[in-house]
Amino acid sequence: MSAIAEDASNDLSALTRNYLAFQIFFALLFWLPVFYQIQRLLGLSESEIFRIQSFYYLLFCVLELPTGWLADRYGLVRSLRWGAVSLVLAHLVVVGGALGLRLPAGWSFLIHFSLIALARSLISGASNAYLYEAYSSAGRQIEYVHVEGKARAYGLIVKIVSWSGVGFLTERFLLASYWLSLGSAMVSVYFAYRLREIRWKKRISQTASASSFVTALRLLLNHKRLLSLMIQGMGVFVLARIIQVNLFQPLLLQGGFGVSSLGWVMALMTAGEAWASLRLKVILQRMNPVVSVSVLTASLALVVGLFAVLRGAWTIVALVVFSLLVGFIGPIQRQVI
Repeated sequence: MSAIAEDASNDLSALTRNYLAFQIFFALLFWLPVFYQIQRLLGLSESEIFRIQSFYYLLFCVLELPTGWLADRYGLVRSLRWGAVSLVLAHLVVVGGALGLRLPAGWSFLIHFSLIALARSLISGASNAYLYEAYSSAGRQIEYVHVEGKARAYGLIVKIVSWSGVGFLTERFLLASYWLSLGSAMVSVYFAYRLREIRWKKRISQTASASSFVTALRLLLNHKRLLSLMIQGMGVFVLARIIQVNLFQPLLLQGGFGVSSLGWVMALMTAGEAWASLRLKVILQRMNPVVSVSVLTASLALVVGLFAVLRGAWTIVALVVFSLLVGFIGPIQRQVI
């Protein structure tokens, strides 16, 4: 191996390590299994909780376009850093009472989720593009889907450990999960600033940034399959978030499960998703990637319908199956796009 090739390989390895650490800590939200119950205990009604969540999803979708433009205009790394800083601010709003910031609970969580929507929209496309561009520039793009799968799996494994006891901890200190998430967000800022622009090849986004909205629209119209895959991807995102974040808590609580069980059930779901993300060959050896996206999306919708009729332990089984499907489809859908 030549000295230049070896340096490029070492750069890619270092980039991958920092990227994996950034992704793990950015996505490590300790409060996810229990935020519904925490908001109820802080005085929010169910209608207020779901109204805030509806606003969050709408805002996230709206912000995807301008934040995508910002990533192209100012660079993928800057977009990742801005997203990490936004996540820190989002958690400071919730724990602000202890820091002298006094806001009604409803307003605190509305601002909190608005900042999370901003953070996620800054990260969502930029992070995948950053990793893909790095491997493509090194001539190793075939490895991208497996590295992306590993990044997802490692992050999920950390969540399994973190979430398994969060319900127990919440019963003793209500905002413990938000303080832990604040610490995790601060670590993600550290790793975001360790990421460097790709230096061994001109960035693809330098060319892309000159493209206009009209050019992008023309591209979509000329590639209708791409548009359908993007719509499927949004459908998967919405279904995954609604079931794994918003509905699983009320489903279990109304089914007689206690708050302390929320953490280990989400850990179990996450374990299934992590396993699937590491076993993409199970799907890819049997189906074309484009076909598999459609089949998995349809299967996901079918499982959602089952939640209306399943009760007790069968609800947990369905949640795990749902998470397995999400684990398979995530990395494959990104590669296809």
